[in-house]
Amino acid sequence: MSVSFACPECKAKIEVGEEHVGHAGQCPRCQNVFVIPSQMQPLPILVGADASPREDPKPRRRAEAKEPPARPRRTPSKPKQPAGPIWPWVVGIFAALVMAALLFSSFAVLVFWRRPEPTRPVVLADHKHVVMNQALGVTVGRLEGQRAFMQNGVFQIRSELTVNDPIDPKPGPAHILRCKRFEIELRNDRTYVLELDSNHFDSYIRVENLQRNEWDVGQQGVRNARLVFNPPRTSVFTVFASCMDPALGSFTLTIREQNVPKPFVP
Repeated sequence: MSVSFACPECKAKIEVGEEHVGHAGQCPRCQNVFVIPSQMQPLPILVGADASPREDPKPRRRAEAKEPPARPRRTPSKPKQPAGPIWPWVVGIFAALVMAALLFSSFAVLVFWRRPEPTRPVVLADHKHVVMNQALGVTVGRLEGQRAFMQNGVFQIRSELTVNDPIDPKPGPAHILRCKRFEIELRNDRTYVLELDSNHFDSYIRVENLQRNEWDVGQQGVRNARLVFNPPRTSVFTVFASCMDPALGSFTLTIREQNVPKPFVP
């Protein structure tokens, strides 16, 4: 049985045996090579040099497995730079703490502070007589109890004789004389000037040691009693500020080294 078909190139009619179906054949006219078709496929397929490549009916095998998509590289992040210098924060925190401490201390003062009561005379017993301890009106130096301390060679106090002051223990007239007593350390290598000024009574000033021995007596019976004293030894002496008549009133007592000027007395 034969198969008839036309050359796909020159259209020449060719007839071959059925046993050649599927094999390559050559057109006797144009010399093109083609695959001999069957009765079911009458058109031959060119396989020559000029023919188009024959499609492979079988699907191609993937030569290699599909690679997973590459992950994008993560660029290293740069370290964050500080917003600014740190010292303004330190200074600000310190200033805030100082302000908080000041506010707290001010609040504590307002809550707990109380106006001090005026100093009252304290009566002390001293053997056979009573003395008055009154620390009022110290203008130069300081006074601790009855002990006076100089500042730059001067001690000065402004006070007054009152009915609450002790009686002067020195034997004398029968009338009662009030006095104030101060203890102070004087050196034997220096000369001191003691002055008692008052516009209310005739001043009287004297110096005794702690054993009640009288060492020197100042000028008496005037508004300003003055005494120049050379201590026989360095020791603590008692200075009595008193009056010559039963009178009361304010006074100023000044104890100073001789080469130190006297502070102003109103």
